[in-house]
Amino acid sequence: MGWNEGYVTDVGYTQGYVSLTNPFRAGLPLLHAGLAPPKIRTACELGFGQGVTIAINAAAQPEVEWWGADFMPDHVAFARALVEASGARCHLSDESFADFCTRPDLPEFDAVVVHGVWSWVSDENRAVIVDFLRRKLRVGGLLYLGYNVAPGWAPHGPLRHLLGLHAQLATAPGLPSTAKAEASLAFIERLIETNPAYLQSAPDAAAYFRVLKGKAKSYLSHEFLNAHWSAAPFSDTAALLAQAKLTFAASADYADHVRKLPPEQARFLAGLDTVALQETARDVMVNQRFRRDYWVKGETRLLPRDLSAAVRAQRFILVQPAAVAAAALAAADRHGVDQDAVDAVLAALADHAPRTLGEIEAVAGGLRLDAIIEAVIVCVAAGPVQAALLAAPVSAPAASALNRVLIDRAEGGEMLQLLASPVTGGAVHVPRLSQIFLGARLRGAREAPAMAAAAWTVLSSQGKAMVKEGRVLKTAEENIPEFEILATAFLATELPVLTALGVA
Repeated sequence: MGWNEGYVTDVGYTQGYVSLTNPFRAGLPLLHAGLAPPKIRTACELGFGQGVTIAINAAAQPEVEWWGADFMPDHVAFARALVEASGARCHLSDESFADFCTRPDLPEFDAVVVHGVWSWVSDENRAVIVDFLRRKLRVGGLLYLGYNVAPGWAPHGPLRHLLGLHAQLATAPGLPSTAKAEASLAFIERLIETNPAYLQSAPDAAAYFRVLKGKAKSYLSHEFLNAHWSAAPFSDTAALLAQAKLTFAASADYADHVRKLPPEQARFLAGLDTVALQETARDVMVNQRFRRDYWVKGETRLLPRDLSAAVRAQRFILVQPAAVAAAALAAADRHGVDQDAVDAVLAALADHAPRTLGEIEAVAGGLRLDAIIEAVIVCVAAGPVQAALLAAPVSAPAASALNRVLIDRAEGGEMLQLLASPVTGGAVHVPRLSQIFLGARLRGAREAPAMAAAAWTVLSSQGKAMVKEGRVLKTAEENIPEFEILATAFLATELPVLTALGVA
C-alpha cells in the first residue's frame, strides 16, 4: 500500500486550532466527575495535521514539553517552522505511528491527545496507538480522544461508502484528492436526484451530503477518501482502550455536562450499571456522530472536602468583549441553566482578569456553587469564556515569539486568525485586521490614526480596500478614516481583552 498506508497525503489537512487538545481545559470536566486532574509536564499529540494546534499549545504552555507525530512531511515542515520560530519545547516527527510509538527516547507522558485520526487509520494502527498508551501514558495520565461513533453516522454510511468508492474506482488515478472529492460529491448529488428508496428510511442523509458541498475540499479528502474509516460504537472503543488500562472519565465537550435528557431517558440510563452500556445507549438517544472524551489510566477520586477545594481553585477568563459575549450567550443553547447565573458569571469576569470559581462565588450574589459551575460550563461551551491555567506563567517568551510570527503572516495575507495565550495555555481567535493593528502596535503605533495608516499601507499593497455602502473605497483619503474608526474600536474593546490574555 506504500508509506502512506492508504491515508490521503497529496493535500494538507485544514489549518486550525482544536481547543479540546489543550489538556488544561480538562480540569473542570474531570472534577465534575469527581476525579483529580493530572499535573501536566509532558504531552503528546498523535496525528497533529498541519501542526497549528501543537505549535500553539507548546508555545502557550511553557512548563510542558510536547512531542508529536504526523507522517505527512508537508505538515511537519509547516509545524516545525512555527515551533522553531517560537523556541518552544516541542519535538515533531514525520514517522509512522508504528515507528514513532516505539522510539526508545520517548518519555512517559502525562497527557496524550488524538483528535479525529483514530477514525481514519487501520485496525493495525489503532492497535499501535493502544500499545503506545499502555506503555507510555503515565499512571494517572490523561487521554483526550475525538472519534466518530456509530449512531449519528449510521444513516449516512451507505452514501459515505459510495462517495469513497466513486473516488477509488471512477476518478483518474493521478487526479488530486481535492478534485476526487469534488467529483465524488457531484456523483452523490446525482444519485440523490434519482430519489433512491434508501432516502425514505434515512431522510436526513441527503441534507447532510448537500451541506458537505460547502466544506473545504481538503477536509473532505481526509474525512472521506482514506482507505480506512470507522465509526464504531463507544463500547468497542472502550474495549480497545481497556487493553491499555484506560477507563472513561468524562466528556470533553463542556455542553455534555449540562445537557439535559428527557426524564424517561435519564431514568433509563440511571438503571444501567456499566459505563459501556450507559454511554453506548446515550449515543443512540442523542444520535451522536462524533465523541470527544477524556480517559484516564487509574482513577484518583477525591474526598468531598478536597474535591470542593479543587473545584473552587479552577480559573476562568472572559475572552471576548462583554457585549460580544452577551450576544453570543443570548443566541446559544443554555440547556436550561438559569440566565441570572450566566449574567452573574459574566459580571464577575467582566474586567477580563482570570478568576477562580471560588472568587466568582464570592461576588455572585449568594448563588450556589453548583449553579455557578453550570453557568461557567455554558459560557465555555458557547465560547466567550475559557479555562485559564491555575497559575500564570512567570514568562512566556515562546508565546510572544510565535505571536510575532503569526502577526507577520497575517500582514502577508495569511488568514490564520489565531494567537497564543499563555493565560489559557491555548489559542484565542484574533481576526486578521486586529492582528495587523497589533503588528502596527509592535512597531510603535499607539494611537488610532497611526494604526489606521499602517493598516492601509499593508492592505493597499495587496490590492485590498474598504467597502462602504456597497462601494469600494479607492484612495487613501477615503480608506484611512474608515480604518481609524475600526482602530478606535479595537483599542477600546479588543486590546484590553488581548492584554489580559497575554497576547498583546
